[in-house]
Amino acid sequence: MKKASWIVLALALLAVGARPASAQFRIGPNLTFADDFDLGIGAIALFGIGNITSSSAITGTAGAEYYVSPCDNCTYFEITAGALYGFNTSGSARPSVGGALNFGRFSYDAPTQIPGVDFDFTNSEIGLAILGQLGFPLGTLSGLANARLTISGYEQLVLGFAILFGGGG
Repeated sequence: MKKASWIVLALALLAVGARPASAQFRIGPNLTFADDFDLGIGAIALFGIGNITSSSAITGTAGAEYYVSPCDNCTYFEITAGALYGFNTSGSARPSVGGALNFGRFSYDAPTQIPGVDFDFTNSEIGLAILGQLGFPLGTLSGLANARLTISGYEQLVLGFAILFGGGG
């Protein structure tokens, strides 16, 4: 039950706290694969922050993933928030690059047969990440291929795919 509450809390923070009043807002499920923690499920949100020039814009991003760990008694989740610089291209694809802050939390709960002996371990780390995204039309929705390289904290490469709902194409 503790896992579900973390996921609900992360999704609520994405939906409520990440949206400026006048910005375009898109959110959707995100399926990820990380080189350390394997398969992750979560959500990602994109929201407009402002235009640098008439042909480029800064987009905010926030995401949360819970990883299906290969360890039976382990749990791991990440929350990432950052900004992306979008490039104007002649095609329908929208590439962007940027940086983010990343929070990761790892827990291990070892079963024991000894009364009063606890082998639990929990560790949280904050790190920096380099982001890259490629948005593209997917029928009436938007597709988003995304990559994140966390260079401090829980260092890992994460590749993901999301389907986004909401305005702002």
